[in-house]
Amino acid sequence: MTWNIPHRIILGLCLSFLLLCFASPVSAQSIPLLPHAFYGNVTIGGEPAPVGTLVSAKVHDIDSGSVTTWDLGSYGWGVGLPPEEAKANLLVQGEDISDGDTIDFYINYERADQDFTFESGEVTQLDLSVDWAPPVTPTPMPTGTPAVTPTATPAGTPSSTPTPTPIVGTSVAIECCSDVPESGSCDVDITIATDDPEGIGSATITLTVNTAVVSVGNVADGDLGFVAYNTVGDTTTMTAATGASPGPTGTITFGTVTLNAVGSSGDCSDLDITVIALNDGTAGDPQPIIPDEVTDCTFCIGTSATPTATTTPTPTPDGGGLSGGAIAGIVVGSLIAGALVMLLIMRRGG
Repeated sequence: MTWNIPHRIILGLCLSFLLLCFASPVSAQSIPLLPHAFYGNVTIGGEPAPVGTLVSAKVHDIDSGSVTTWDLGSYGWGVGLPPEEAKANLLVQGEDISDGDTIDFYINYERADQDFTFESGEVTQLDLSVDWAPPVTPTPMPTGTPAVTPTATPAGTPSSTPTPTPIVGTSVAIECCSDVPESGSCDVDITIATDDPEGIGSATITLTVNTAVVSVGNVADGDLGFVAYNTVGDTTTMTAATGASPGPTGTITFGTVTLNAVGSSGDCSDLDITVIALNDGTAGDPQPIIPDEVTDCTFCIGTSATPTATTTPTPTPDGGGLSGGAIAGIVVGSLIAGALVMLLIMRRGG
């Protein structure tokens, strides 16, 4: 049978479509690498580094993770410890980091004597040392500028401003999240309120949930700056340090946690927080703070379309895979293209 021009055009279009279908997933799968976790001893001038020392990492001279010490002379929690004792490792990660890149370490912003090679997903014990490191000192805030930006007044609030209740002592709390749709998500704040004149310098807090009902998706930075977090089993450990002296006072946001519903309608989970370490912002010698009150809350899956707390879509890693709709479109298109090719072959054979 002689091929005519329409047949050639149709076959060419089919083959082009098939090539596009197979090529598209490959270009979309630039998933970021898992972080490289570090823990170990840390010394300054041969002496154990004090509690509150900032240990940080850079790759390509870009900040790639940090953690503060909550035990004298050590950072990170290591491996093999039960979740209730877990404390955040130094997690080194970034979009432009590749296996084999060199990691430079810093102690209170002073270059450490050691470096290491990045390996995605590894956990490494690495002792860090430096001959001398200054205490962490912040850039002074302009006179009259409050340490914490006031929360905007929500719509519907009476025009008269009530007298705020003075903060007495220190308390830590997590917001509740109720009536979350199945497979939905909800953002909750972990807050710290204190009247300590030196403010909050650093904190390490754990969040324990029922993983059959809810999972921790992300922890966004708060008023203390970058939050390093690590999930082991049903417990997520979070650490942040401002480096400011004094630190922020009043009511501050430690971090914003995205909780993803994985259970069914009617399921609930406790949101249990535990303060592992809390230090004030005393320069060079942070002092521990014992909270007067720690308030837990709950997460419940409901049937309404919108949860009562602020919600965001489940985050997708940068450069993540194709959506379900895109995949379905590719499958259907591939079947149609395949049918057309088979039809042409059968007609040619006829």
